Amino acid sequence: MAGCLVLLAGFCFTGQHLDMSMQNFGLGYVATVKAGSYDAEIIGTDVLTMHDFRKAPKACAGKVCIRYIKTCTDQAQDVRCEYRMTWPGLIADGGVAITAQNRDALAQAEHEIQKVIYPGETEIPLSDMTIVLDGDALEDCPAGMTTAQCNPA
Repeated sequence: MAGCLVLLAGFCFTGQHLDMSMQNFGLGYVATVKAGSYDAEIIGTDVLTMHDFRKAPKACAGKVCIRYIKTCTDQAQDVRCEYRMTWPGLIADGGVAITAQNRDALAQAEHEIQKVIYPGETEIPLSDMTIVLDGDALEDCPAGMTTAQCNPA
């Protein structure tokens, strides 16, 4: 993590000229990291929802893999992608949303932001999360299924 300028909620930001702000809303927080051509927003909450990652693609670094669900929308002035991710043994999934000025700025953000799995050992850049799914791909784990069943290795 030598390149991290900001390490926040398990995300490493390596870009230059970053501004960060946080807002606590009782049962969670919103953290925003602003760079020149993109904003990244991390939302954390105490209200745990396990999503169904059984069909989600994987991104790996060495022998460590995470499953992710990436959804994107092109808007009038920008592009927004949301990344939800999890790995075996994790109950709550983590995520980040990036709003970028254009596709080139999004690509820059994806190279400058990594998910830190084991601090000092494993970082997976968002640029490794190449498969974009439909907006309805993020479903809750079905009733009666365990977290381990919805979050396979």
